[in-house]
This record gives sequence, C-alpha cells and structure tokens, in this order.
Amino acid sequence: ERLGIGLGREVWNMSLDGGQFSGALLVALKQREQWPKSLKLVIWEFSENALSLPLTADEQALLARIP
Repeated sequence: ERLGIGLGREVWNMSLDGGQFSGALLVALKQREQWPKSLKLVIWEFSENALSLPLTADEQALLARIP
C-alpha cells in the first residue's frame, strides 16, 4: 500500500500463501487479459528457499512454451 501511495499509482499485490517459486506469477499470467493497458512493470519476488525445490508441472509447462 505504501508503495502505491509513494508512486501515486495503483499497485497490485498478487501474493499467494504457499506459492513457492512461481505460484502467484502463474496465477497472474492466467489473468493477463484483466491487466490494465497502462501496466509497465511486474516485480516478482520469491523466497530463495524456493530455488532448491523441483519445478512443478505448471512451471515446466510454462517453460516449455518459451521459445
């Protein structure tokens, strides 16, 4: 909330309890049509502990779509 006030802009918090490495990002990507056209920046923060976990099936599917 403070970031949005400081920037004078709307800031979405898409955090997800237990989202591990990419849970919240995968949910947000599925909702891209709802993102405002003015969106300019996505900040993705995750726990470094998640880096040692194996990729989930959703993460593997997303990576498979990247050229």
